[in-house]
Amino acid sequence: MRTIRYYINSSFIKKFHLSIYLLILMSTNDSAFAQVDNERRIQDSVVGWWTTQRFDNLLKPSTDPVYKKRVAIDDQIVSWMKKSYQPVGGLGTYRRQNFKNVFGVYFMVWNVSFDPMWLDEKKQFKPISEENTPFGIQANAIPGSYPIEYFNEVSKSYYFTWPADGYTSEPTKRKDLALKQAPASKTFFTRSNELQAVFIGPENRLPFLPVTIGEYLDMASASYEKQLKNRKDRIDSQWPGSSAADQKSRESAYEYVVKEYEGYKQNIFKYKEKYQSRLTEPAVLRNMQPSFIGDFSNGTDPFEISSSQKERNAIFPVYKLIEETMIKCQSPIPQWIAAWYPYERKEDGNQLYEMYRSMTEHINYDYIYNYFYDTIKVKGKEYRPLNEEDLTQRLNAYRNKKGVVSSLPSATTKNGAWFSDDLSDATVGNKPRNWYFRTYGEHHSVAQINGLAGNWIKLGYNNPITPTGVKKPLPKNFSFEFDLATDAFSERTGAKVNLLLSSWELNEDGTARKNGNGFTYFLSFTAGDESDYNNNNYSGELLVALSTSPAVNSENGLEGAFIKKPLLNFTNRKRKIHVELKIINGGLELFVNGNKLATTGDFKLGYGGGCNNCQLRSDQVFNYFQFKNQTNNATAIGAYIGNITIKAL
Repeated sequence: MRTIRYYINSSFIKKFHLSIYLLILMSTNDSAFAQVDNERRIQDSVVGWWTTQRFDNLLKPSTDPVYKKRVAIDDQIVSWMKKSYQPVGGLGTYRRQNFKNVFGVYFMVWNVSFDPMWLDEKKQFKPISEENTPFGIQANAIPGSYPIEYFNEVSKSYYFTWPADGYTSEPTKRKDLALKQAPASKTFFTRSNELQAVFIGPENRLPFLPVTIGEYLDMASASYEKQLKNRKDRIDSQWPGSSAADQKSRESAYEYVVKEYEGYKQNIFKYKEKYQSRLTEPAVLRNMQPSFIGDFSNGTDPFEISSSQKERNAIFPVYKLIEETMIKCQSPIPQWIAAWYPYERKEDGNQLYEMYRSMTEHINYDYIYNYFYDTIKVKGKEYRPLNEEDLTQRLNAYRNKKGVVSSLPSATTKNGAWFSDDLSDATVGNKPRNWYFRTYGEHHSVAQINGLAGNWIKLGYNNPITPTGVKKPLPKNFSFEFDLATDAFSERTGAKVNLLLSSWELNEDGTARKNGNGFTYFLSFTAGDESDYNNNNYSGELLVALSTSPAVNSENGLEGAFIKKPLLNFTNRKRKIHVELKIINGGLELFVNGNKLATTGDFKLGYGGGCNNCQLRSDQVFNYFQFKNQTNNATAIGAYIGNITIKAL
């Protein structure tokens, strides 16, 4: 997700009306006009590549011949990209990589601003923190895939799931069709799921081998002892002492785990019997990121896929790279090349669309193929992008472009609040502007809800989202208000939305910089089924967790302080709640629909003990916050946030 700036489109506005608008703007607010002009200049400018390249910091000097050959290939990739793509409306960066099995280049295009905060000492653009879109060209990478960790712990082969071609959380876009029609890559193997990916391999073949149901279950059996040992190690770390009490705790906990894991082993055997006539069929899973417990808990057949998943193509075949291939991946010769990027459209803005066009129209994949796998064809020939004349003309058109368009007001300055966004300026179906999330995860979109007023952000599953441009840190004393909503549901739980507030600052690439002392508040809101009110099975819940580094709230090896309470007014019938969090002098107060539901005094330690260190110091402040959708059945039940406001108190 990127911050997309919106503009008045002159093709829909008569010149007379636009002229009057601009005259009024110039006569009433010269600085506002300058800001509008600056924003227009950025969006229509060929900003290019950042000369500083501070992010290109992974490679070190080396005399190893394999290392040097890989770095030379990285340098070639950078050169090819710069000839094929000049960033428009944003600043390009790259990071050359040389890992054990994967090497290549990780590119990003960043938002920029004329705000002095985002200009260097020479008054040149530098990247705006968190506001970037990644793409890349890498050797031996499998974009959009997920390792099966519990298999890979016990095997020299590499097992992974790979979402089916065409899988997407935005089915109306038909990204798979768009990729197959892309001029630059239509003769190569492509995969369209969370990312668009083009694969280049010898004779256009890839060494990915399908895994059968029988092999999958055999690998699960082979991983049993390792998984049990991992749990034992975790138990030993929770009660590391030599006292009789710790020894008893370890023995008791391990005895319970052994019984638990025996149940998983029995389920593996059960599925071998259930699928005995289909053991040679390819393994296709219901879960994108399988785990030992997730696969073999009671009632969770890993191969049983719902009709709704099939309709969305949300199925996850299993593949492997054999040991021989993994050894070859450590050489300087790419076993295959993967180019990957997000799907973008013209309405997503010049910056993202121009990046997408370069990856689909101008990268010369044929030259890259011949460079590695048929070298005689490119011997003595310089790399040139595809459709080079069209690319040059388009870039020159940006450079020569004149005229003025107008940006909409920033959501972060409404009503005098520290931050406020009611999404009233947003377009339903589009990405929420001025909000950042990973483009390779489930996307978030602006939506409306039947029976509820206004626009909402419909949260994609398990992909953190945070607003950009928020002044940091947050005030020492503040209120944080927002609305939550869930789709109707008939299960025990509906939408589950988490809010994380953290004192840790962020690196320039948007990741948390956890290299010092800090603290987080984690809040989770789960909607429950009202029919469970009276049967002790109600699952609607509020959870608040305080975590600190170094740890100050520990009990029997479990760190943290917690508040857990039933959330009785967020249900399948009461589908919307208003939440207000107040932080005043280091203390917490939480209100739901105006009723106080939790305070600092409600915190308990992990095993129920009282909390003596749950009041934050009044000088401790938050530098970052994010929402995340963790709904149990997110494919069927939507989770929404709206009317987000932060005010200094």
